[in-house]
Amino acid sequence: DARGRNPRRLGRYGLRPQVHGAFPGNRLELSVGPAGVFEFDNFSKGTKALLEAVAETTAAGNIGIIGGGDSATAAAKWNMEDKVTFVSTGGGASLELLEGKLLPGVAALDDKL
Repeated sequence: DARGRNPRRLGRYGLRPQVHGAFPGNRLELSVGPAGVFEFDNFSKGTKALLEAVAETTAAGNIGIIGGGDSATAAAKWNMEDKVTFVSTGGGASLELLEGKLLPGVAALDDKL
């Protein structure tokens, strides 16, 4: 980080991610990609905190999106799929769609309909 600390070692000191309420007033929260190796409990706190923040904003009436295969798997691990607006396994593709880009697969489907 900017202070020269090794981010891999921060967990040893009990530092936890502070994501709840980090973006007050947002009407959309988007999580694309896990914040750690969530498959191992010692490294899952950041990812779980991010997903909880997305679930909280959704519960407050905002739009909460979880994108990316690993993030979708993490959402399933903590039963959060039904607590957000949308879960997509396409991380980069989700971002491109939000940017307004036409995705080849979507274009092909549009041509068939």
